[in-house]
Amino acid sequence: WKNGNYRLVIAMISIASRSQRRLISHYNRQIFSSCKRLSSSPSILDDAVIHRMGGESFSESCEYLLLPADMTLHHLKEDPKIAIASIRSYRNMVFGAKIFDEDVKKHGLVKTCSPLLQTAMAYTEAQGVQARAISTLNGLCEFARICIEENDAAITSRLDDQSLDACLAIASGIPQADNKEIFRAGRDGWKLLAKEFIERGLAEEVDLYKSNGAEVVSIEHLADTSEKYMKTAGGAMCLLFFTHTKDSRFTNF
Repeated sequence: WKNGNYRLVIAMISIASRSQRRLISHYNRQIFSSCKRLSSSPSILDDAVIHRMGGESFSESCEYLLLPADMTLHHLKEDPKIAIASIRSYRNMVFGAKIFDEDVKKHGLVKTCSPLLQTAMAYTEAQGVQARAISTLNGLCEFARICIEENDAAITSRLDDQSLDACLAIASGIPQADNKEIFRAGRDGWKLLAKEFIERGLAEEVDLYKSNGAEVVSIEHLADTSEKYMKTAGGAMCLLFFTHTKDSRFTNF
């Protein structure tokens, strides 16, 4: 994947049994030979269609894309800018929910990407395994900096000075490789900040998964150490497990 290293995706997946894998080829032909049309969505989403790209078998990564009604994957290859939104999956892990269309971003991830997520979950659950998600925490660095500098008691009262100093340094976007001691000292504090970030409803991708039946399992420290992600989230990501499917509209193919 190009969107960060997502090394936790590979480490945390549940591998399907051989009997489950034998079902995949037949399932692909039955379900993903055609696209699913969305309903009750505004503007360009009115007639948007879900397409699945890649993942010829359950052990391969794939991407679920929302495209305008008259566009196909062939058109996408010629002009990637036609994509409205997407979500990725690898075995039983979903991740990387994004909106590309600027006009659609105002609707948010939950409204726009829930149909994509439900489609990915349906395919995963058909293999007899529990769907999981690994979520970004974009904006965590800015949140942490403000909490510490403005002495947010919900945070600062629970951390000692050493931890606060380390967390403030992490929030500045410093590289992990050159500052291992700082990241070690700030580990627990950074996880606390991440949990507070999620509980205050500031983690949009986490909210997408939670609104579709997922529960937060853990905060993974330094899960993605790519330079860009370190500057926005200090490397932390959120692991979630899906306990139920919220909306069956998108699982009845």
